[in-house]
Amino acid sequence: MQDVDSVAMTIASNEYQRRIQQAQAAAGRVDQTPVILGTGLTLMLTAAAAALAVLWPTRTSVFWVFAAILSLSAGLFTVLVLYRDFVARVTLTDAEKAQTRLRNYFVSRAPEVEPYLSDTIYDDWPTPFNNPWRSKTFAAWLVLAAAASIFLGGAVTFAAESAAPRSDAGVFAAGFAVAGLSMWLLTMGLVRMARRRARLDRPLFPRPDPPSPPT
Repeated sequence: MQDVDSVAMTIASNEYQRRIQQAQAAAGRVDQTPVILGTGLTLMLTAAAAALAVLWPTRTSVFWVFAAILSLSAGLFTVLVLYRDFVARVTLTDAEKAQTRLRNYFVSRAPEVEPYLSDTIYDDWPTPFNNPWRSKTFAAWLVLAAAASIFLGGAVTFAAESAAPRSDAGVFAAGFAVAGLSMWLLTMGLVRMARRRARLDRPLFPRPDPPSPPT
């Protein structure tokens, strides 16, 4: 029996170390999100400024087409960055949950170590998936969704401006409509993915309820 327990603890310890490495890699990907987004949008903005200097005002219609293409590219790029960050956060949460459950296992085998642990042994803590509207991570995703929507709406506005430069009211109406629709679709998509993820990740070791006070 002692050998079986020793083998089980060794396997659990190795798995814990693997999950630590997985969490570190996923956290690195999450931390890269602002850098990737900022670098990509800066390059696109630089290209737009260069096009403005070359094409304006001699070939304004060509500039608006170029601006529409860049704005569409920026919108799609932001959506891809948002999805990348969502996937990285899923991986990070999986690794953190696995570490929590393994700590619970360690405590079940050696209860005397629990007072010395700095992290929880219960896996019902809030995440961006089971508690999205109170999560700073989910709020950041909504900011990225809003940025992508603005770019997509701008793409429609610029394209309409190149086709009908005098219909300002219709141009801006089309842009606002596309931006609003994009924001709604992206928000609903995030909510649905978060809910699906929360259903797949139900707690295995919830925090026990506090004892009832004596009556």
